[in-house]
Amino acid sequence: RAQAFNRVTTVATAADSVLLPPAVNGSTCVVVNAAAANAMAVFPNKGDVINALSADASLSVAANKANSFYCAANGTWNSQLTA
Repeated sequence: RAQAFNRVTTVATAADSVLLPPAVNGSTCVVVNAAAANAMAVFPNKGDVINALSADASLSVAANKANSFYCAANGTWNSQLTA
């Protein structure tokens, strides 16, 4: 079961991104965008989904925000945005 914490401090363009590990039941992952200005993309692993998005579609994380990702079913990440 993957458990990870990722803090990204430099996001030069909106095209910058990170890749989640495979969505395996019980896995968790936190992605923090600590950049001052730019949003970044978070992609699921090949064939996985985030929330109700299409397979392989990215989720945007705004600057100075964090998302927690939880997997309760193989292949699907559910996310929770911080305030």
